[in-house]
Amino acid sequence: MGLMLYDQTTFSNKSAGTHGDCCRACCATILQIDPSDLPHPIAENGEWNMAFHRALRERGYSLRTVKNLPEWAASLEAIDTGWGDFVIPRIVMATGISPRGVRHAVVYDRLAQRMIHDPHPSRAGIEVIDDFDYLGPFPCPTPPENT
Repeated sequence: MGLMLYDQTTFSNKSAGTHGDCCRACCATILQIDPSDLPHPIAENGEWNMAFHRALRERGYSLRTVKNLPEWAASLEAIDTGWGDFVIPRIVMATGISPRGVRHAVVYDRLAQRMIHDPHPSRAGIEVIDDFDYLGPFPCPTPPENT
């Protein structure tokens, strides 16, 4: 049995006031869980839905962002992420603006530097990668004390 690739079920539409759930589809693909096991990641007010983050934490993960790609993209070595030293997973979410003009997330292999899955039906991906989000361990590792 191969990797299950999950698609988003809601889409961003400003006039309708809806928010896409690409992040949920990406997390479900990475964790290989049913997307319906995770709440929609965006609340009605457009902010993060904390129930989504609680559901990830109940599974032992927290969602984190890395903006400085060059220092970790092609390495499997432990680095200081600000959350403690550990190896960032090879499979992450790349985020940026889609060809549709909305912020979007795709599943990305950071070592091969290629998209694995776009959860949007267009499969168009993102135009430029702005950030990477990854699922790190929860609770967060404690950085060593400075002596």
